[in-house]
Amino acid sequence: VLTFDVAGNDVEADNFTLALKSKPAFVTGTTNGKTITVTCNPTYNDAGEHNVVVEGTDALGNKAEITIMVSVKNINRAPVVVNAIGNKGMDESEMPAINLPDVIADPDGESLIYDVITSDETMIKLYTANDGLIYQALKPGKATITIKGTDAAGLSAIHSFEVSVYPTGFEDLSADRVSC
Repeated sequence: VLTFDVAGNDVEADNFTLALKSKPAFVTGTTNGKTITVTCNPTYNDAGEHNVVVEGTDALGNKAEITIMVSVKNINRAPVVVNAIGNKGMDESEMPAINLPDVIADPDGESLIYDVITSDETMIKLYTANDGLIYQALKPGKATITIKGTDAAGLSAIHSFEVSVYPTGFEDLSADRVSC
């Protein structure tokens, strides 16, 4: 948020008013005597050059104006979870793969650095390369896999899911493994 004051003065000492004559939607103004306080609260989509025109009108109807250019730079947005992964069931012989940008992505289109950890390295082995993950069951049990995607500015998103590993040949009746 940017706030600044524009003060006016009438050389004949006439009473006058100040108002925003034209402005982008993210700009508001509050008048207090001979000063108008201009507040700019842009969003990511407001990036670019914008003109704010303040107009002064004296008691006789004489007008003067000033144009102030406001430059809004892109605001870095944090990565977001775009496709949450539900809890998974698998047997010891499986090695599922995940394309990490399908899980966490950057709304600004920036590349992310991914960190992936497991809560139990004796149960789940992680293999990562570029933006991919393969996880391998080492023994039966439950573990949580956590994926973190971080952009160049250090903003990040985190997503976790639980993996239940069953002994090979065990019939898992969890919802993600039942077919009709």
